[in-house]
Amino acid sequence: MQKQKAIGMALGTLAVFLICMFPYNISHVVGYIEGESPKWRVVMEITVRSEVILSVYIISFLIGLPANLLALYAFSVKIHSKPVPIDILLLNLAVSDLLFLFILPLKMHEAASGMKWDFSNFLCSITAFTFFSTISTSALFLSAVSVLRYIAVAYPVTYHHLHKPVYAIVISAVIWIISTAHCSITFIVQLHPNLANHNSTICYENFTEKQLEILLPVRVVMEQVVRSEVILSVYIISFLIGLPANLLALYAFSVKIHSKPVPIDILLLNLIVSDLLFLFILPLKMHEAASGMKWDLSSFLCSITSFTFFSSIYTSALLLSAVSVLRYIAVAYPVTYHHLHKPVYAIVISAVIWIISTAHCSITFIVQLHPSLTNKNSTFCYENFTEKQLEILLPVRLEMFFVLCLVPLMICVYCYMSCIWILYSRPRISQMQKQKAIGMALGTLAVFLICVFPYNLSHVVGYIEVHK
Repeated sequence: MQKQKAIGMALGTLAVFLICMFPYNISHVVGYIEGESPKWRVVMEITVRSEVILSVYIISFLIGLPANLLALYAFSVKIHSKPVPIDILLLNLAVSDLLFLFILPLKMHEAASGMKWDFSNFLCSITAFTFFSTISTSALFLSAVSVLRYIAVAYPVTYHHLHKPVYAIVISAVIWIISTAHCSITFIVQLHPNLANHNSTICYENFTEKQLEILLPVRVVMEQVVRSEVILSVYIISFLIGLPANLLALYAFSVKIHSKPVPIDILLLNLIVSDLLFLFILPLKMHEAASGMKWDLSSFLCSITSFTFFSSIYTSALLLSAVSVLRYIAVAYPVTYHHLHKPVYAIVISAVIWIISTAHCSITFIVQLHPSLTNKNSTFCYENFTEKQLEILLPVRLEMFFVLCLVPLMICVYCYMSCIWILYSRPRISQMQKQKAIGMALGTLAVFLICVFPYNLSHVVGYIEVHK
């Protein structure tokens, strides 16, 4: 029960970061690279209309306000009786969320007016400052809570010494200072006499060149952190942990299938093989990262590496989707599942998945090696494409987003949510089994949201930007 709770908390926190914070903040890097903000705004306006933004704000306000007021009261009472560091951090998190919610009515008015601002510049600065500082503050508090929970599990003696409320109060004060200091840029950009844009009808958007000179370097603090060294570290950790774990799993499932071949085990065996192919080409990706993301090997080896890298990712995504469908059928239609229990069905499904993913990813060979498309002057592998390459690549990538990412994600969401609903509607199912189902669902969704979705979303952004 405690293990499942820990997994739930971890995945929940990651989901908050990836859904609520990461997509907007990655736009800072995009804006910095482009040197302007309008392109990103165009993309956002096409995909996310003001009506949708207004709906999100209203739902967030109606659900978030009572929930956070209740949390504020509960943590206040709890801290009053027994002040615990983690509760103090969570109380600050609730306060941060409430400040965010209090300025939402102004953001709703902005969205209802077609994203135009008809109040004063000072009120715009106050709104933008509160909006962004509370998001940053919440992110930092979630990070602090995760560190405290890690220390409590890994170093209980150290945690006992850090159990004094004063430490949590100091950490909270530092977090508030860091986030508000960074977000004070909203006042400087909007109100400074040399920077203010009095003709703008939009709040904290459509910046002038002078404003961008100040704003973009501040926004792109992330770019200073995410360097090739970090990518190299991720590759090394993935390789060192993933290779022995997947080899062990390969042996276990091979033995299991040899004694009793079950469809779901065959799919999982294919998933392991896909992951191993990904891991086998990681040393080449490590070499690329160690060389500052430059490629000094042959073009053919680049194509092989890119093909294996991406096809294994998409194969894993499709296999995870197939596993979710099989589990849903087993729970919702046990009789049908009994008829589909023959190994031949799983073998056919696996073969189809491998064909689909490899056929799509063969584009890496076409773009890199075709005589009329190849870019012999490039020092990068499967990056910095020419106009001719983009004419072929962008439509294919857009189709890959829908077929190999979005559709499998929607299938997984539907199947696992349905499984959980069915299991919870059956009183005879044990709580342990229900928790296990939730763990599997959240784990699969986390894989999609962390490993597959962010990169694939860039296909849509790239396609729209080029065509606009």
